[in-house]
Amino acid sequence: MAIRPEISLEIEGRIRSFSMLNWSSRRIARHLTKIGHMISYRTVINVINGTGKQRESRLNGQEYKCLTPPRKVTSSVLKQLDQMTSNPNPMSQSVMGNMTNLSQSHVSKVIRKSLGKKLKKKLKVHALTDGDRKNRKKNARKLYNKISMDRLEFLVTLDEAMMCLRTNNNKTEHCYLKPEQELPDNCLIESKESFPSKMMVVAGMTGRGVLPLLKIPGNSKVSAENYVKFILKPYFNIYLPALYPQDMNRILFHHDKASSHTANLTTEFLEEQERKHGITFLPKQDIPVKGPDISPLDFFGFGFLKQKQKRCRAKTLKGLWKFWKKTWSEVTPEKCLEVMGSWKLRLGHVYRRDGGHIEHTKKIHKRKLVSQN
Repeated sequence: MAIRPEISLEIEGRIRSFSMLNWSSRRIARHLTKIGHMISYRTVINVINGTGKQRESRLNGQEYKCLTPPRKVTSSVLKQLDQMTSNPNPMSQSVMGNMTNLSQSHVSKVIRKSLGKKLKKKLKVHALTDGDRKNRKKNARKLYNKISMDRLEFLVTLDEAMMCLRTNNNKTEHCYLKPEQELPDNCLIESKESFPSKMMVVAGMTGRGVLPLLKIPGNSKVSAENYVKFILKPYFNIYLPALYPQDMNRILFHHDKASSHTANLTTEFLEEQERKHGITFLPKQDIPVKGPDISPLDFFGFGFLKQKQKRCRAKTLKGLWKFWKKTWSEVTPEKCLEVMGSWKLRLGHVYRRDGGHIEHTKKIHKRKLVSQN
């Protein structure tokens, strides 16, 4: 474990001499750094003020004795901490400290510097049964084969999400106080509603750009009837013909396996569009289940909108809806084509992992595309 070097008496003398010349602490720190002594601004202040038990003892002419010397981290302690941190469900650092007779901060330093490990937050994913894994592997392979890299612009996918308005009257969740201060009344966040206002929103993305956001009016549920009436008909009768005036017969349409998407009424409408325009859609038995990691509007679309929403100060659902529509319309066709390419690569990852999760994969989690070599 790396140990911070002690400041020699010669350097402390220099610091005090510069201080008597009315040099500022920052100027002293910069000067010492230039001549090869890496001294921080905070350390300079501590030396000038005589902060620290050893400095206080020297200034008072006393000999400093450490009553509780720091516990040495032996190889057996390192091995014990390595075993405890290798557990998929490790105990807390304070408990590790109690078991090894170390402080929590000392345990944290050993884990980071000596063991070279970092604290990572676990990801929440769907629980997959054996049947789910088989379905994901088989259908991911089928969809992978249907998506060719030279036809990414003809991919069309839809999905819905809940748009929630959480307003706190522009108050942040934190404030800064001095140690002796108590939390004042103006540093409280009052919640006036038990549940936030919300609205069901449907987004569409194609290889040629995004489709306009649509909403299910009122408190309507996303039933098959509402899905066809308020979502599929506007998209297939207005927006897709405008985006693909001569190429409707080349479209490959995808949506997830929600009950409203696989209902007979929805299937009948899509079969009608297939006869009318020649589009291709995935039958319900070929749609991968539990696939937020392989659905473009899950791994990019709605995550992008909700991330942008953190900067929004809308106080009403109407204002939030206006912000979502404007933000979604700014997604470029080039970005959509990039996401479609990532979709195909993700399907390949799922197949190679036998239908398992891929959210924990580093490049996938960071939304980085994997080069196809």
